[in-house]
Order: sequence, then structure tokens, then C-alpha cells
Amino acid sequence: TNDLYGWPELTSALKEIETSSKKNGEQSPFLSTYRYQLASPLAFYSGQQVWCLSELTDQYDFSQSQESLLKLVGRSSYVITDNRFDQDPTQKIGFSSCEVLREMIIHRYDELGRVFKIWRCENFKL
Repeated sequence: TNDLYGWPELTSALKEIETSSKKNGEQSPFLSTYRYQLASPLAFYSGQQVWCLSELTDQYDFSQSQESLLKLVGRSSYVITDNRFDQDPTQKIGFSSCEVLREMIIHRYDELGRVFKIWRCENFKL
């Protein structure tokens, strides 16, 4: 049930980061992850489109068209990972570079529930 914890806090942090990093005329980074286990709840809690950019076959391969993915090429993304799937997105997804913007430790009562990382990745490559 730890899967149910931390999503409101994560989406608040994402909104805060996006608000503080808006640049004149820059297109907002898109939300992504490389695991469907993170994409679905993130989309639910954020109310935004979340791209699952995975080398594995999952339901997102059927709902994300190749044409729509091509529109993301060259753009920046906020990539979400957690302690179960904690690998640099440049190793899992085609980005030029990625850096951790924030690490969020979520507790469930007094126990560690999960650790989210919010990455900013540049120049998506398909």
C-alpha cells in the first residue's frame, strides 16, 4: 500500500518547480517516467498527460502514438523516478542530460514509504 502515499506531495513539488523555473517563452517541460507503475498515478494526481518512455512493452505503447512522441523530440522533461525504479533517465530514456532537481522522502507514519526523485532532462531523443 506504499504505492498510495506521496502523490499529492509530489504533484505540489512539481507545480512549485514549474512555477519557479518558468522562462520567457520557453515551452514547459513535459512529464514523463520510464515505468507505467509511476505514470498512471502521476497522471491521476497531477491531472496532466504523463508520458511513459519505456523500452518495455506496456499499455502506453498502445495509447501513445509514434506521431505524438515525435512532437516531444528536442523538448525538456520532468522525469519522475522512485526508490523501486531509481536509475538515471539518460540510461533508460533518450535524453542528452539529466539532473536531479529534488529528492522527496515520503514517510508512512514513522516508516519510510518511498523516495521520489524529480529530474530535469534536456533534449529528448526518440
